[in-house]
Amino acid sequence: MVEFFPAITLFGERQRMKNLCERIPFALAAAVFLVILTTLAVKSLQANAGHLIYTLDDPYIHMAIAKNLVAHGVFGVTRFSFSSTTSAPLWTLLLAASYALFGVSDWIPGILATLFALAALYSADSLCRLLSVGTIGRSIICLAVVYFTPLVPVVSTGLEHAMHLFFAIVFMGATIRFARDPGGRTLVYMCFGALLAVAARYESLFLVAPLALWLLCMKQWRGAIMLVISSFLPVVAYGVFSKMNGSSILPNSLMLKGHFANLDGSIKAIINALGYRGFEILITCDHLYGICIILLFGSLLWRRGSRLPIVALCIVSSIVLHLQFALTGWFYRYEAYLVGVSLPVIGGLYFGFRETVLPRFPDRTKVQCWIALIGCTVLLVWPLHQRAIMSLEQVVRASNHIYRQQYHSADFLRKMYAPGVRVACYDLGAVSYYADPDILDLWGLGTIEVARAKRMGKYDANTIEHLLKQRRTEVVMIIPTWSVGSLPKSLIPVAEWATKNNFWFKTLAFYALSEEGAKDLEDRLRQYQGLLPDSVEVSYASTEPSVGKL
Repeated sequence: MVEFFPAITLFGERQRMKNLCERIPFALAAAVFLVILTTLAVKSLQANAGHLIYTLDDPYIHMAIAKNLVAHGVFGVTRFSFSSTTSAPLWTLLLAASYALFGVSDWIPGILATLFALAALYSADSLCRLLSVGTIGRSIICLAVVYFTPLVPVVSTGLEHAMHLFFAIVFMGATIRFARDPGGRTLVYMCFGALLAVAARYESLFLVAPLALWLLCMKQWRGAIMLVISSFLPVVAYGVFSKMNGSSILPNSLMLKGHFANLDGSIKAIINALGYRGFEILITCDHLYGICIILLFGSLLWRRGSRLPIVALCIVSSIVLHLQFALTGWFYRYEAYLVGVSLPVIGGLYFGFRETVLPRFPDRTKVQCWIALIGCTVLLVWPLHQRAIMSLEQVVRASNHIYRQQYHSADFLRKMYAPGVRVACYDLGAVSYYADPDILDLWGLGTIEVARAKRMGKYDANTIEHLLKQRRTEVVMIIPTWSVGSLPKSLIPVAEWATKNNFWFKTLAFYALSEEGAKDLEDRLRQYQGLLPDSVEVSYASTEPSVGKL
């Protein structure tokens, strides 16, 4: 009996060591991710005079809504009215909850994005285990998720895309488990995963659609119906809330950025609506095209009746659906969930190649099979590598541009005007978050009248002039390249800020609606000019260019 207890202890130690070793792939990828993220974060802080600045203006939209919800009880980009500006309601509510608990802080979106990125790595490792990928294979896949997604640049945006990736991978794993064991518990996990993924971003519906169709083909009617219902719940809930507040069912961002079918009766329009647009764009997206090719190639090698090739085909369908209706790019974020979900499935297809597929081929053809496998791997890796290395090189530059242009334009309003100043602008994120103005969003994300006019094809200089006068706008800040041919001739140019070595748009222009307003605006701009970085060149309508000083 005395000798029995040490044996139990030894067994427990071995079990703990085994469990620890099972998570080596996640730990390795998490360490690499955190080292790269920390390095770029430090460089960004140094470049931005110690300010934490994200690589896009968009995160500040969510931050402004969350701040206004906590401080004023208004779900809007300003505290003056509701605005349906977010297509990621779960992220906005999570930010609001964090602000309520810990106070409003610029760091919270970045911290949450980092935590969700780590969770996404953990879920990717778990999905690989579910697909019977070994430790070495899981290590490669988890590192690939860090590098190819690309996870660090996605986190640098301070947006919901890391959370979206996490819930998308969880949903994919839950769906595979339900397909293997269609019980009550797995059904709940699958439906709850779909609900959270769609609440994170509406693009998750592109994942849900082919997977629901797969369940229907398997005659899992209950699972398919429940999956569709649960995935549409957040869309319907937010749509009802938006309509009750005088806006549209879909968020303004989807109304303006989404690609909806234009059924004008022509054959071309019908063909485009049936998916041709998605295939057409796919050919131009090397990284997504490579993923589709390797998924399809891996699917052809597996035995008929295997579930994993069907999952791969569902991902290919999701990619085409996304390209049919949505965008890619804007700092690598829109398609990040598709890349991140694809990689564990690719791992399941190809790291199981040696054990499950290769033995079925004659010895004389195995060399050709390996050559084909390596060729497909290169086809996938090279475009993703180019995209990933470019994204890492751009993080500090993009952040520094937002600091020099969007942050300082917001800081100008905050220091030179009282709260509630009536402003018209094209980039409303940092301006609304830091300065607390009453905004007319000329792009349409925060102003439903602009969004509707754009959707109806009636957005022109006359519409803009009417809205400016109706809102009694005091300051107009626009990016000239976004508004060529659309500005009212009555606007009086006052000044321009030109950002040297720009990453996004070079020039920010200031206008006024009257001569008195132009003089007042110029006086305020001159007072603030000394606070601008050296790399921002200021020019006034009536004088020679000068350079801002810190």
